[in-house]
Amino acid sequence: MPYASVFPLVTTRTLAREFTYEVEDGVGRGAIVSMPFGRGRARGLVVSLGEAAPAGVDVRAVEKVVGQVPAALVDLALWIADYYGSTPGRALALVAPESPKRRKQQVPPAERQSLLGEDAPD
Repeated sequence: MPYASVFPLVTTRTLAREFTYEVEDGVGRGAIVSMPFGRGRARGLVVSLGEAAPAGVDVRAVEKVVGQVPAALVDLALWIADYYGSTPGRALALVAPESPKRRKQQVPPAERQSLLGEDAPD
C-alpha cells in the first residue's frame, strides 16, 4: 500500500506539518480524507504520495476518502501559505470544500407543543 503525506485541515499553528498515513491504491494528490488524529478524527488533504513510510514512524491508515480537489489547487494553497506566512492547513482549508453538516430532523413546533392524542393545529 502507498503512503501519503497529509496536512490536517486544522487552524492550530503547532500542527503545521505533514503527517504520514497509509492509503489505499488509487488515492491521489488532492484527496480529502477522514483520518484518525490524536484521540479523535480530522479531515486532511493529501499533498504527496510515497512508496515507503519514514523510518521509526508509527503509521496509521486513513478511514475513508470524502472528497477530491485538483492538484493545481493544492499547489496554489501551499504557495499561498508560504507567500503570506500562513499555515498549510489554513490555506488548504480554503480550497477544500466543507463537509456537509448533518442536522437532526426536528418535529415542527406545532406538533411538539400539542398534547398527547391531540392533532396539531392547521
